[in-house]
Amino acid sequence: MMLLPDLSATAGRGRTIGRSDPYEFWPNPELPEEHPDKWLVTATVIATSATDALGHIQERSPLIILKVLQAHWLDPSTTDRNQVRELVNVIPEPDLVLPVVGSEVGSVRNNNPQPIEPAQ
Repeated sequence: MMLLPDLSATAGRGRTIGRSDPYEFWPNPELPEEHPDKWLVTATVIATSATDALGHIQERSPLIILKVLQAHWLDPSTTDRNQVRELVNVIPEPDLVLPVVGSEVGSVRNNNPQPIEPAQ
C-alpha cells in the first residue's frame, strides 16, 4: 500500500498539470557509438477514458498527473503492478477548461501564440 497525498485541495482552475508520456532510448548494438542512427527514441501516451468536457470530442484522454502526484509517478522504485494501478486509480477526473479559439488554431502555418488565445 502506498501513502498518497490527499487530492481534495487540488480542484480548481490554474493548477499545474503534467502528462504521463513515457519515452525510452534504445541503442542499436550493430551500429558504432558515433553513428547518427545509433539510438532509436520511442514514446507513448498513457490514456484513460475521457469523462470530462472533452469526452464528447474524443473517448480517450491523456492521463493527466497532478503536481502533487508527480513525485510518486517519477519514483523509479515504483515497479509493482499493484502500486502502478493504485497511482492510476487515485487520479481524479480532469477539470479542463475548453476555451473557444479562432480558426487560426487549425493551421500549422500559424506558428505563434495568437491562435490559442480565446476568441473574441
